[in-house]
Amino acid sequence: MVGNQERISFTKHKNKAPLPDLLDIQLRSFKDFLQMDKKINERENKGLEYVFRSFFPIEGANGEIVIEYVGYEVGNCKYTEEECFDKNLTYSVPIKAIFRLIDRKTGEIKEKDIYIGDFPLMTKRGTFIFNGAERVVVNQIYKSPGVLFSYKNKEFSSKIVPEKGSWLEFIVDAKKDLMYVRIDSRRKILVTMFLRSLGMSTQDIINAFFKIRKIDLSRIDKDEAITRLVGKYVAEDVLDDENNMLVGAVEKLFPNTINQLYQKGRTVIKIIDPKTVVENRPLVSTLEKDDTKDALNKAIKKIYSILHPGEAAPLESIMKEINNMFFSPKMYDLGEVGRYKLVLKLYPDASPEERKALIEQRTLSFEDIVRTLQHLIKVYNRQ
Repeated sequence: MVGNQERISFTKHKNKAPLPDLLDIQLRSFKDFLQMDKKINERENKGLEYVFRSFFPIEGANGEIVIEYVGYEVGNCKYTEEECFDKNLTYSVPIKAIFRLIDRKTGEIKEKDIYIGDFPLMTKRGTFIFNGAERVVVNQIYKSPGVLFSYKNKEFSSKIVPEKGSWLEFIVDAKKDLMYVRIDSRRKILVTMFLRSLGMSTQDIINAFFKIRKIDLSRIDKDEAITRLVGKYVAEDVLDDENNMLVGAVEKLFPNTINQLYQKGRTVIKIIDPKTVVENRPLVSTLEKDDTKDALNKAIKKIYSILHPGEAAPLESIMKEINNMFFSPKMYDLGEVGRYKLVLKLYPDASPEERKALIEQRTLSFEDIVRTLQHLIKVYNRQ
């Protein structure tokens, strides 16, 4: 190591600005990660503390036995830096975690310290000592979490990249005028099928993406209605008095359909605003193509067959797995940075209080998915 040496400057103009501490970021980052200076109950949910919390509690198959994480303790260094250099050792501290075992059936509770292992400790120089050799850990560049929009090969796409969990890629195929989704780069499926597997009905999709106009048929005669409404899309199912379907949601109106509506005494009908049909043309085409309609079971099974080809499972288990993929904190985490970027992009109208609450939620929500699709359609329309 180089000792302190006198530095001579030959410049005419002295630089009076103080040099920044170039190691400050690394040292503070490691300090925040380990939080050695804080008590167990005072640690923030970040760094090593966050890693432990993200895996616990763990429940048994029948839910009777639960293992909870309480906290971790950082021991003292076994060896000094000089001893590590001399004896080819690693400069580290022991980590012990405290876990609580709960038997819900008997009410018995046990706590125990578990030795996790030795954790490398950063020196004041921002380095680590491994087996007697001083090393510097170089930051690596990786795909940053958040939501990304792009255009390639006549496809508009948006990717939701989490820190932990499955990637979601939504696609607008400009050639076919259809919308798809990919889960973890697997085979494409219609986006409406995916939305239905999450519990959204056709009516929910219409309400989320389209404006609806109410038409009072009692105020216009049949000929005028045919002139005005032929080719328009119906916004909700229309039934007769015996609950027989006259025309379904996202179906076009034709002269014979309009005649039926008058014959059956339907005085009010809701249609999708033609302007929003044009703006959301790929989604309309996808709704028309999707053969699952409101058959939730059918949509879920199709999704599962892509995620697990050739495997079978009970419907309840499939529904739970699909929901956990994006809405369970144990299986999905956008990360602090990813969540911040997503909220900044998709919630520009949120107040500071709303934005803070949105950022604290680390999983996806239905609103996140809907807003991602809405923004993707705007990108497709060059808005």
